[in-house]
Amino acid sequence: MNIRSEHGFTLIEALVALALGAVVMTAVLTMVKLGSATAARLAKAADTDEAVARMGDLLAGDAAHALAIAVTPDGLVFSGDAQSVRFAMLPRPRPDSVDPDPVIVAYHVMGGTYARISRSETALGQTEGKVMPVWDVAQPVALRYLDERGKWQSRWSDTEVFPRALGFVVGSDKSARPVIAGAFLPLVSPECVAAGAEDCPAGIGGVP
Repeated sequence: MNIRSEHGFTLIEALVALALGAVVMTAVLTMVKLGSATAARLAKAADTDEAVARMGDLLAGDAAHALAIAVTPDGLVFSGDAQSVRFAMLPRPRPDSVDPDPVIVAYHVMGGTYARISRSETALGQTEGKVMPVWDVAQPVALRYLDERGKWQSRWSDTEVFPRALGFVVGSDKSARPVIAGAFLPLVSPECVAAGAEDCPAGIGGVP
């Protein structure tokens, strides 16, 4: 009488196979998670770089269009501290406005560890303009002002002249250099131009 032997997995072999499968699945899931995290970091970095570039273009454009005219009733030409700044500028030409009137542009930093920067344009003689958020940052942000000695200041005290540049410091290091900055061009005083002088001195803020 012939006895047929049946081949199959023993319990130990099945357990070993399950253990190997679990190890392989764990390795695969770990690689997937690492890949997703890397992709998310790259996407976030790309978004941050794009936001910084947009903010830099906006700030540089405003600084390049600055005007040396008073922005407050008491004659302040430039007002700025760590959280806000105000100065006059000539807005970019629009299709419906060939010769736009000067406006007062203002930047405000709101929040602490998560900051939001807003920007507004207000027509001269008016008290309030449209405020728009322009940059959200998951870090502290502060305004800085470059003086004639090449030092960045947290508050601009000489309100009759412009700083050499305006910038934003990102992060908790208060001594860090700004990551975004816009340089002000040498400005001519509107009073000098209105008086018809042939040689109006150019200086930051129109003050020689």
